[in-house]
Amino acid sequence: MLGEKGDFITSPEISQIFGELLGIWFVSEWMATGKPAAFQLVELGPGRGTLAGDILRVFSQLGSVLKNCDISIHLVEVSQKLSEIQALTLTDEKVPLEQSAGSPVYMKGVTKSGIPISWYRDLQDVPKGNGFTLINERILITTPESSDR
Repeated sequence: MLGEKGDFITSPEISQIFGELLGIWFVSEWMATGKPAAFQLVELGPGRGTLAGDILRVFSQLGSVLKNCDISIHLVEVSQKLSEIQALTLTDEKVPLEQSAGSPVYMKGVTKSGIPISWYRDLQDVPKGNGFTLINERILITTPESSDR
């Protein structure tokens, strides 16, 4: 639960099925667009990282399908405390996170499944690219040419 008194909960916290279905849908859409060599998953306000973790689990299970795709994870989070919780949820604790104070990427590392992950404070700092953007449990499909972000 989130919030000062733990009074706010999001659907990923209720069941992992939501994130797993999104993960399967992302892979399906990636295949439908001709299997581009790379795609990025961007999540705004990722909470405790539960949704990204569920999606990454699907990516890991479908590794043979995604093996030739360069996937990267980009989290937009303003809360230092939540970004630390997300890092614990999504990365291997044995791999130290690189932290940078003067860069738009204030923290980066590698997920437990080996996918690069970066944290930003502002969506404008996320590199443009093909992929999916989750915003308040809504999804945008982006291309390098799109300026919808």
